[in-house]
Amino acid sequence: MAIKPSSFYQLASTAAEISDGGGDVAFKAADVSKEEDCRRIVDAAREKFGPATILVNNAGHYGPVVPVEEYPLADFDQVIAVHLRAAFLLTQLVLPEMYEHEHGLFSTFPVCRPRLLFRGVLPTLPPKPACWA
Repeated sequence: MAIKPSSFYQLASTAAEISDGGGDVAFKAADVSKEEDCRRIVDAAREKFGPATILVNNAGHYGPVVPVEEYPLADFDQVIAVHLRAAFLLTQLVLPEMYEHEHGLFSTFPVCRPRLLFRGVLPTLPPKPACWA
């Protein structure tokens, strides 16, 4: 299993739990909104486990909970980069070997955490459904 939580501590802690439970695990700290970091994640997984035949796009970033008119454009761009661009980049990186091996599975789904929805505040649902368009 290759994992990519949001902090090095989460990575090390989760990897230790998996390993202690008898699982085989590798981790790499990265920013999935960056093309080179996505490439490093896939390369590290290939080096440890061989060809990628399963990809789960499950990264999430939601930005601040503020009224729409106050929502910073930079935060919006980061949300889109993590949810859409990263899913695209990672999928693009592994599809050729899935085709080569004539099998593969990928799943793109949102990481949802409950937030209250107030009038004028952006909804909490992430943009991952746009990946299915």
